[in-house]
Amino acid sequence: PIPCVPWQSQTSGQYQRRVHGGVSASPTTPPRVHCENNFPLCCVVRQFRDHPLERGWTKINETGVQPFLKRIESLDEEKFEKKSIPQEEYGETYDTIFNMCIQREPYNFSEPLYNKHREALTDYYSKKVIPAIREGQEKHGLAFLQEWVRRWRDNKWTVDGMRRMFMYLDRFYVPNSEDLHNMSEQGYTLYRNNVFNEFKDASRDAILDCIRREREKKSKTVSC
Repeated sequence: PIPCVPWQSQTSGQYQRRVHGGVSASPTTPPRVHCENNFPLCCVVRQFRDHPLERGWTKINETGVQPFLKRIESLDEEKFEKKSIPQEEYGETYDTIFNMCIQREPYNFSEPLYNKHREALTDYYSKKVIPAIREGQEKHGLAFLQEWVRRWRDNKWTVDGMRRMFMYLDRFYVPNSEDLHNMSEQGYTLYRNNVFNEFKDASRDAILDCIRREREKKSKTVSC
């Protein structure tokens, strides 16, 4: 086997491996360079021994997830485009997830990152979405329904953006695991369980109340 020297980084778009005599690279697949233990990705494994789950997740969360969710909170629907994640931010986040998921055990973090995706959305719904809907509920029925509709509309952007950042799990981890939702299904399921179920009865009552008020208003107009 050809011994190799640890390489500082590897991205999903450009694998690189330093070997005696130079650097070999391929735009699509890693070169089959073997280390002394006959494992072609050992250099990356050595990197991830110093890059545990929490450290990797902190980078993903601070670089990609939280900045994206903050933009959702300050959403201007007329200016907000579907591809709302800056390319550099998206690329760095995707590559970090990619590198954390291509290792052999015990350095493969696909399952923990799948769970982190769920935790991040659950935390966002509990700390941002639910309090905002409750605030509208405390004002009056119409304000509650307006916030209810807005949050559902914004959630579509939220689920799609998170899916794009965690796309590697969608493509390679979920299909090879049993009884797992893909990232979009998980996002909408979490919204249903945490947000919709919390306010579904109140939203029904608010809608019926608005209909009743509208009918009464029309009835008074006809009487006059």
